[in-house]
Amino acid sequence: VVIDKNGVLFKPKNEISDPDSTMTAAGVIAMDIDGDDELEVLGNMSRNRLFVWEDVSNNNFELNRNYPVSFGERSLNYPVVSTYSDAGLFVFIPCNNGTIFRSGLPFAELDDISQSIWKCEYANLQRTASFLGETGWSPHTTKKVFKKDKTYFYPNPLSRTFNKGINYHHAIPENTIILRIETFYDVGVNIKIFDIAANLLYKNNVFCEADFANRVYIDAKKMSSGVYFAVLKAKGKVRKLKFAIEK
Repeated sequence: VVIDKNGVLFKPKNEISDPDSTMTAAGVIAMDIDGDDELEVLGNMSRNRLFVWEDVSNNNFELNRNYPVSFGERSLNYPVVSTYSDAGLFVFIPCNNGTIFRSGLPFAELDDISQSIWKCEYANLQRTASFLGETGWSPHTTKKVFKKDKTYFYPNPLSRTFNKGINYHHAIPENTIILRIETFYDVGVNIKIFDIAANLLYKNNVFCEADFANRVYIDAKKMSSGVYFAVLKAKGKVRKLKFAIEK
């Protein structure tokens, strides 16, 4: 489905007619099964019927003449396409009670489907969360861990005027300074904060998600006015920061 910038359905112009009589769909996948460079749509409908629609004219879909195929148990899972033994491609429907039904694809002409399938997998039975394919790999190839210009304390200095950090998602208590950490990779970070006399005042271990503004909230109520130093360590890399408090 393609939605234009105004939120209007762009493709297909016409919806699939009568996709399911009970208006219940466990999930669909789209893939080119017959090698004609057009996607077929496979759906698990009515909790126990397998449908396959073919693209016959630029995103106008018609039900394949071999379908629907019904099976004897309820299922809230999307269909899975895979090879079976040496018999070609099959659709597998996992059912709620653990039974798995198998249906052949008599018109399939593909030997390798690894690059042909678009997946939509739901995380729960209420269909409120989804996972689309595999998690992408980070494009970064650097050996660095910390993004230097995106790892810092704020407000800096922490003062009477600016006496707490700002987060628009929730309230921040007074005398709270925020350590913002951004990394190139998913990594655990060890944090230590020292005063000017090298006394250890704070330590913590946090997990930082790559390319994400990870925040650590530090209570500075008991810290007096002065300069403080922070040492961040992750994967053998060290990042040193400095911040000040004015009370």
